[in-house]
Amino acid sequence: LKTWVWFLILEVEKLNVSDHSLIHQRKMKWVVLKFGGTSVSKAETWKTICNRTEQILAEDDDVGVWIVVSAVSQVTNHLEKVVKDIENRSIHLEWIRKRHEELVLELGEDSSFLQSEIGELLESLEKLLEGISLTGEAASSRLRARVLSFGEMMSSRIGCRVLNRDLNIAS
Repeated sequence: LKTWVWFLILEVEKLNVSDHSLIHQRKMKWVVLKFGGTSVSKAETWKTICNRTEQILAEDDDVGVWIVVSAVSQVTNHLEKVVKDIENRSIHLEWIRKRHEELVLELGEDSSFLQSEIGELLESLEKLLEGISLTGEAASSRLRARVLSFGEMMSSRIGCRVLNRDLNIAS
């Protein structure tokens, strides 16, 4: 049996119709693992996540694992500051970029992954923030949620990469 590990992320458009049908077609038991910001902030803790996932999958061939991750520790705080002080966003965005760069390098990934995955998200976030700044729109709860979601999306992409690399499983 092919083993599936799914990341619950706020990028629903990344899942295509065939992915959704797999969820419904397979008669599986699911284990949900939720990891907070501290748990996704270091290579050592990602190793623990991989080990726990591998352990669950080894126990039963008919079990799937859903992994839910928070933003890397302190990233949400910096995103909150960006929303409150949009004109000085570059300070916080640089901190977020450096924090993810440190983690990606600690995990043994190269700069191409950082640029393609995390860089793409940071670029999208910057465009969103620029639009908010240009329109002078106050950060509604909807916009705030959209900005904050970037932290979880970055963690999810890192997690997918780690699981694909270390456990050689689809995520």
